[in-house]
This record gives sequence, C-alpha cells and structure tokens, in this order.
Amino acid sequence: MDNELKIGKIILDVKAYEFSYEGYGVFRINKFPILIENLLKNEIADIKIESINSKYALARVINRKTNSPERRNIIDIETYRAGNTPLEIMNYVSQINFKKMILTDLFKREIGWKKNINFIPSRNEFSYRNKITLQWVIENNDIKIGFFEKKTHKIVSFKKCILINGKFNEFVRLFIQNLNDNRKEWLVYKNIFSVTFKYSEKYNEFLIIFNTTNSKNISLNLISKFQKNDLKIGIFQNIFNLDKVRLIKTIKIFGSDYSTYKIGKYKFFVGPNSFFQINEEQMLKIYNKIKVLLMIKGNESLFDVYSGISTIGIYLAHNLKEVISIEINKESVEFAKFSAKLNNVSNIRFIQKDATKYFTNLNSDSYANNDNIFVFDPPRSGLNKNVLYALKNIKVNKIIYLSCNPRTLVRDLKELIGLKYKVKFVEGYDMFPQTYHIETLVLLEK
Repeated sequence: MDNELKIGKIILDVKAYEFSYEGYGVFRINKFPILIENLLKNEIADIKIESINSKYALARVINRKTNSPERRNIIDIETYRAGNTPLEIMNYVSQINFKKMILTDLFKREIGWKKNINFIPSRNEFSYRNKITLQWVIENNDIKIGFFEKKTHKIVSFKKCILINGKFNEFVRLFIQNLNDNRKEWLVYKNIFSVTFKYSEKYNEFLIIFNTTNSKNISLNLISKFQKNDLKIGIFQNIFNLDKVRLIKTIKIFGSDYSTYKIGKYKFFVGPNSFFQINEEQMLKIYNKIKVLLMIKGNESLFDVYSGISTIGIYLAHNLKEVISIEINKESVEFAKFSAKLNNVSNIRFIQKDATKYFTNLNSDSYANNDNIFVFDPPRSGLNKNVLYALKNIKVNKIIYLSCNPRTLVRDLKELIGLKYKVKFVEGYDMFPQTYHIETLVLLEK
C-alpha cells in the first residue's frame, strides 16, 4: 500500500481501468486497489479517499472529467446512496453485458466451461420488486425511516424507490405519512428497528412486518389506521433477539395471515417470513426452463431442497411421480401445504428439516431409483459439505442448481464434478436489475 495514501487525500486525473463485480471503478497505486464509487471503466475523475484498510481503499468522485458511453443519469439518488442500485449509473444493455461477462469469465476460470452462457434480461429493469425493508431509527425525539446510506448507519429518508412500482411506492409513502401524523404515539416503540413490506400486485395485497427486539406489543389502535377499504392488509410483529439476527417469535396483529401470488396458473400463499422470489416474471422464466431441461417422463421423484413454500415442486408436480419438499422454516412448510391443497397437488410430501441434517442422516438405500431428480435452491452460502458428501452415495439422474451467488455456485460445482457429475447447461438471469447480483441456473447429470 502507498504509505502516503490517507483518508481525505485528493488524487487528480484518476482513470478507472476496471469495473469490479460490486460496481466500483478500480484504480491501483503500486498494485494497491482503490475502489471508486460512481466511476465506470475508462472514465477519468478527481477522487477523494474515504476509507482505507489492509486490502483496499474506498474513494468517491469529486469531479468527473470524462463520461463513458455506457453511463446514464441516476434516476433515484436516495436508493443509489443506500447502495441498493450500484449499477444504476450504467445503461441496461451494458448491465446485461457486464453480468454475462462476469459469469462467463468465472465459469471458464473455475470449471473450464467454454460454451456460450446465455443471459436473460428482465422485462422490467425497474419496478420489479415485491418486497422491501426500511430501517427505523429514533433520534433526537424523532423517527427516521428509510434506507441506511451505504456503509453507514445514517438514514436516507424514503421518498421513493425505483425498484418497486408506483402503487407500492404510494402505499409506503402513506404508511410514513400515517407514522408522521401519529409520531408522538409511535415514539414509545423504541424496540422497532426496521419494517418490511410485501406486495402482491396481481391481488392488491400488502403485508407489513414490524421487526423488533422485544415483545412490547404495538397498539392495535395505531395499526388499524393503516387499513384502507380497497386493500387486503396483514400486519405482523417479528420479535428478534437483541443482536437482531435470530427470530424468536412472530405475532399477527391485524388482518390477513398471508398475501397471494401467482406463478403461471398456480397460486401461492406467502406469509410474513416465507421466502418468495422478488422478481416474479423472471421466476416464471426460470421455472419453465427447468421444466424443459428435465424432460420429465412422469416416473421421476423430485426432491425440492431448500424449498421455501415449494414453488418449484408444486409448479412441476403434475408432471412427476412424486415431489419431496425439504425446508427448515415451519411457516414456509405450512404455507407450502396450503398452496399444494389450493392447486390440487396431492403427490407431494413435506419434510420440515434442515437440509444439512436431512442429508447427514440419509439412508442411501432408500434412494436407489435412477429416476431421482434433485433441485437445489440454497441460500447465498451455497451447499453444505454434508449435502455434497451424501450425493456421492445416492443415485441421482439429474440435478438442478439454482443459485443467487455465482462464487459459491462454482465452488459447489467443482465438488459435484469431482463426484462424476457433468455440467450440461448454464444460463444466467437478471433477477435483480440495477444491482450486481446474478441468478444462475445449472443442469448436471451423471
């Protein structure tokens, strides 16, 4: 690291020679990287160093001198400041090309994949999310609600968010207005640290979830003021431990138990803590592609692992012999059962269990059928080693791996290749436009 590099230092005429996966322009001094916010590749700017650690420095642009042809104006500065739309400075065609390049280079470097990787854009580059979470901070006898500014705990007050649609934005603004109108009464709730909103556009339904650090009950009188005649609303209180990580209990305060969503012809009930993909149109494209890839004959058993409310399993069930849905979250399993009944799916059974424990105790003799299909849609951390080890002893015809983290995906693919599985198909999806996140669909066979 340059010994003269210090916080507050201004460096003139810096040219970004790279654009990082996380959306920073990259400049190096003696091989030490400086990551520059709001600077695209080949742009030149004067910059100011904001922070330094042993691996890199962070900087911001104080005077941009050239503009890349890929640049566009920021539409929603508040959401950008919060770090929620780091690629908003780049036109959408360039975003897709950038993500395709990231995925292509990673697969070539890590597993030797030399074929073209198709990358499917989102029809909506804005207004695609069905869920957001806003931070709640009480400061100087005032309630501030919005997103945290990037890498800080400073609130950027909510005005709008380009990632949700007009009606969703309007609902959130009305919520905040109601909060302001009754501020004195809300100030007593110092246990609230954030609020999550879920929206079903097709059915005009909202869920509001207050995330809290103790069981102080929120007044039903205050809550009822959010009710509108033309909306179906459910309001909940999540109680977490003091470090805001472990969910202890969920209390329904008012209204509906769930919101309703539709994927193709199938309806799904989604509770306050049930996982559901935030970009529904892209989800449908992925599920239809999975159906094509599997070439289902009707005699297969499909294991839907990390299934959430079992959207994949239910979507494919009518073409299969049976579906086994494996999910640890109790609420998700209950709503999966409701959704299966709603869609007349009877050839599905549910196992409420952590996937790692399920595979650790697996009796491989029970899976001797060559027609087994496994679908994995794990969290960003990827597959546990016990899951990968169990696959060594199970007869599996095909594996579908759907991942929101390309780095843990290729890590796990290396292990699966070591178990004699072959990668047959790779496709990227822009599930999260304006961000650097990438959804990847992979088919493996033995």
